Order: sequence, then C-alpha cells, then structure tokens
Amino acid sequence: MEKKTITLWSWLTKREAKNEIACPPDLHVDNEQFAEALAKQVETNRLPAEVVLCEVDWDDTNTKQTRILVRHTGEGASTDIVQFLVGVDQMGNFTYVEEKLYLRPPELPTTPRDQKSGGMDTALAVALGVGGLIGIMIGLAGADDGTGASLACCAFPGAIAIGVALWQGKERSKVNQWNEEARTEKGAWDRVWKSWNSEVLEAAYLASTNDVFGRFALALSSTVKQVIKTLFEDHQAELRSRTEQEKTQKEIEEEMEKRRNEAFK
Repeated sequence: MEKKTITLWSWLTKREAKNEIACPPDLHVDNEQFAEALAKQVETNRLPAEVVLCEVDWDDTNTKQTRILVRHTGEGASTDIVQFLVGVDQMGNFTYVEEKLYLRPPELPTTPRDQKSGGMDTALAVALGVGGLIGIMIGLAGADDGTGASLACCAFPGAIAIGVALWQGKERSKVNQWNEEARTEKGAWDRVWKSWNSEVLEAAYLASTNDVFGRFALALSSTVKQVIKTLFEDHQAELRSRTEQEKTQKEIEEEMEKRRNEAFK
C-alpha cells in the first residue's frame, strides 16, 4: 500500500481509545499489514470509507509516525472535517492498537505579517519639503544679489530638507503598502478560521438530527475490533485492556481560539 504524507494537529483529537494486546513471541503485525486488513474489512462491511497508509507529521514539528487514515466518502458527508486514525505499535510481547477520531486541520493561508509603524508623518514630510523649497528660493535670491552666505545658509539646507522629505515619502509609501498587505492577509486568515470553525462545530458537535459522523466513528471502531480479532485473537493473542477518553466541546473551542491567536504574538 502506497504511503502518503500528511500533517495533523495533535490537539484536534476529539476521541481516542487504546487497545493493549498480549501476543505470542512470533506474532508481529505492523501498520501496513493492519491497513490492508482494515481496507478489506471496510469493504466487507460495505462502509463508505477510504483507507490510506500515511506518514503523519505531528504539529509541523517534524515528529513523524506511521498511521492509517480513514476518511468518510459517502453521501451525507459534505465535509471530511472528522476523520479516523488507527496506529499499531509494538513493545516486547505487547501490541498497542490506537484509534483516534480527530478534526482535520484547516488549510491556512499565509500567516499574517505584523503591521509596521515608521516613516515620517505625511503632513510633516510635506511641510519639510515646502520649507526646503522656500529655503532654496531665499538662497537663490541672495545669490543673485551677490550674497554667497544666503546660498550656503538657505539653499543647501533647503535642498537637503527636500531630499529628506522625498526619501521619507518613499519610506511612508512602502510602510503603507506593507500594512495594506498585512490587513489583506489578516482578513484571509480570519475568514478561513471562521469557516473551518463552523464546519467543526456542525460536524463534530451539532449533529443532533443526522449524526453521520457519529455513526461513521462507531462503525469504524467496530471494524477495527473485527480486524484485531482476525490478526491477533485468532492467532492466540489476548486482548488485555481498552481505555478511552474524549474531549469536550469547550476544550476544543478554547484550544481553537488559543491556536488562532498564536500567529499574532
């Protein structure tokens, strides 16, 4: 089975379960074997799902792990915001099969840049330029009268003032352009987060009338149990324990808000 590379955020795990299986010394099952067996069992159970072997990069930290991704592909799933992840890890004679129901991360645009402050105020730059022009005119008038000191004291500083005003005008223009792009990036960032947040709440928590993803998760969990029986229990392995935990809606929402705001710190 071909392995794909994906990025997931660990804090978006909505529900997880871990099965501990005591295996005979000669029984070894890896993620690829489990993925192939799971794909066959999904087909046998006629579930609208796609099984993919993946290398997961957790939280964009280059912490990688081989896992099995299962996506809902049937009618009633307008989004794949809720997905199912399965992983197989071995320690000695024990194998651990993990199941995670997680929320797909948003496809975020460019992280918004910070706005800049800098460059001379426009009114001050104009005043400096006008003052410089007046200085040049006074200096030139003095030069016509044969007063070289007027040229040195008024015209030259006036020319410098105009040069500074022009330079500051260019710098101010660059800052304004930067800040306009920053506002555009911030708007795109907020729109993606808002849209994604609505999808999360609707699919994961507000499905009181048609809980397609709830049924999908239960069906996948039952299918995983069938595969565990086929690959382990039918080969003299013993399922020792199963632990489960789930995050509340409030915990997920608080974490969403925290992560969304991290870009502006």
